[in-house]
Amino acid sequence: MMRSGYKIPTEMDFQSERALYNILEPRYHYLVPEWMKTASDAEKRGVIKLARIAEPKLLKSIGRPRSDAFEPMLKEHPWFHKRGNPVLQPRVDVIEKFPVDASEYQVPSWMNDDLYEAEQIPKPGGCILKLKDSINIMRQKNWTRNQGTYQMFSGSFDGATTTHSCYTREAIGLAPMTQPE
Repeated sequence: MMRSGYKIPTEMDFQSERALYNILEPRYHYLVPEWMKTASDAEKRGVIKLARIAEPKLLKSIGRPRSDAFEPMLKEHPWFHKRGNPVLQPRVDVIEKFPVDASEYQVPSWMNDDLYEAEQIPKPGGCILKLKDSINIMRQKNWTRNQGTYQMFSGSFDGATTTHSCYTREAIGLAPMTQPE
């Protein structure tokens, strides 16, 4: 159906055109201007309604900034970081801010815990990792565990399995057995 004359576009025309561009794939966008010329007002309302149904409320706000949108209040606290580029701000030396006497220094409790754990590492069961261990203690435990147990046998490890020891010359009596010292 051809329309003669020129119709002044209304708000519904703009909304329906925008809805068509959002609904249709880009390869069909060239058809929108011709459809806009021949579509009735009821068809345009239907396209607008379809666009509202097809696009959830969450997706409506993504990538489309609105001037009337709620913005959280920004408040500066004088005791916290000031706004601005931290690289360009002058640096304040922490030692100047908080002078501490050496007599006031107290050893943190975690240092005592780490010292105790480090002493327990060479002992049996000392290489078991705990969730509260620091990274350095875990590294020391893993390094000690990966060294092996050669020192347990006073440096004289045979390296033979039980089955291997049954099929030796000593087991069948051909070679002299060594006396334990």
